[in-house]
Amino acid sequence: MEQCLPDEPKGWRKLQAMAQKERNPEKLAAILKRMNRLLTAHEKQSLGETKLSRSDSNNNLHPLVN
Repeated sequence: MEQCLPDEPKGWRKLQAMAQKERNPEKLAAILKRMNRLLTAHEKQSLGETKLSRSDSNNNLHPLVN
């Protein structure tokens, strides 16, 4: 089994393999739509984690003083 990259969405390689083998244009289009949805969701999740980690680090850099 191939190792996934750390930032690779789960299921990405399976969809890639399916797309490479598919010869029916309609089925290929459906696979590509799934791939796009997966990437969009992964991108949104990654951006959310980045914002979260930035706000955490900002809180650590500028603590509130009472």
